[in-house]
Amino acid sequence: QVNAHAQFVPYGGLQAQDRWFVLAVVIDAQYLRLCEAMQRIDLAEPPYDTNPGRVQARVPLLEQWRHEFLSHPREEILRRLGEASVPATPILSLEDAVQHPQVQHRAEPWKGAMQLLGAQLVSPLAHISGTPAELRMAPPACGTGTAEILKSVLGWTEDEIASAVAEGAIADPTQPRDSMD
Repeated sequence: QVNAHAQFVPYGGLQAQDRWFVLAVVIDAQYLRLCEAMQRIDLAEPPYDTNPGRVQARVPLLEQWRHEFLSHPREEILRRLGEASVPATPILSLEDAVQHPQVQHRAEPWKGAMQLLGAQLVSPLAHISGTPAELRMAPPACGTGTAEILKSVLGWTEDEIASAVAEGAIADPTQPRDSMD
């Protein structure tokens, strides 16, 4: 289980048949609803019926849930858990995140806004009424500012930077890249 919680089981990232999601069961009533929603009432019997029991039996219990979740598509799991009021949410790829309806809804055009994966990125802080955020410039390309940092923070000379570039220890700071290759 990805990002498991030390005091709650099951809690964290889990893989469905097709994609990942997060499950956050923190009280016994939620766990019972999880078992009912997934038609695994057998997993609600002792020692799994209480959170201390689930924490104690974490490994075998999570193995049961891993197997169960891998046999269902994520959307089906999320639908069932949503109907049962069990906290769960999808883990989105970057592309899915920027295409998400909530992001699209909040993505009001900003002066100078940049494009990424076909969606306009907007800071959630843009909607704070008293102090809305502004996008003043796009983030720097990979490698921009390397020479300045090497000089000001590490005290490197131009010759040391040139030598490091020639040896392949660092990328040429005069040639910013669009991505981290």
